[in-house]
Amino acid sequence: MQVSGKLKWAVAIAGIIGYFALASYFKYSYPLSGKEVAVLRGFERLGDSHHAVVAHSWSPKGARLGEADSEDDNERSGVLIYEDDKPLGPPHSRHADIARLGMGRFSHWRGQGFVFSSSDQQ
Repeated sequence: MQVSGKLKWAVAIAGIIGYFALASYFKYSYPLSGKEVAVLRGFERLGDSHHAVVAHSWSPKGARLGEADSEDDNERSGVLIYEDDKPLGPPHSRHADIARLGMGRFSHWRGQGFVFSSSDQQ
């Protein structure tokens, strides 16, 4: 059985479209053991700190990042932040400690987003 040239091109184009659709989806979000993973982008420095950065609350379409910490519940957020497949922490850190001490501290704060430092910032 011989396959026509038009069919080969149609399959190739469909494959390319499918590849880019999946690549676009996985670039922003992918399921991992039943959890939603979001890639944080667009950091800005927290004040004049050399350690802390802010990534304003952003999530890919459909991501459920849970409830953020707030004045009435400082340990509400269940969000974990990873750097090179290793979890940062401690979570729920005070912003002053993140800015002053670094070392992977982070918080997920309502209205402010994610405030964190890399694990090697001290």
